[in-house]
Amino acid sequence: RAFYEQIYPCNVTEFSYRFYKSNRPADIIIAFQPRTQTYMDRLEKGGYAPRDVTDDDLVSSHLRHVAGGRSADVGSERLFRFEFPEAPGALRKF
Repeated sequence: RAFYEQIYPCNVTEFSYRFYKSNRPADIIIAFQPRTQTYMDRLEKGGYAPRDVTDDDLVSSHLRHVAGGRSADVGSERLFRFEFPEAPGALRKF
């Protein structure tokens, strides 16, 4: 919730996260509109390290379609999928 507050009221079009190492925070992958520098700055000030990959088709496609396989370092990993309406604030209510 604290993460989403950094970009609210943007429309979130994609959201996922993944633990690669048990001693690190999860990597968050999110696509939102409108994409402006203001929101990227807010994420940085909130302690996140945002990276805009909008213009990198290879990275965008990889992040969107590749789950990444199993993490040998994170035991008992589970995969969940949720679909929610594409409407402003839908992720916030989730």
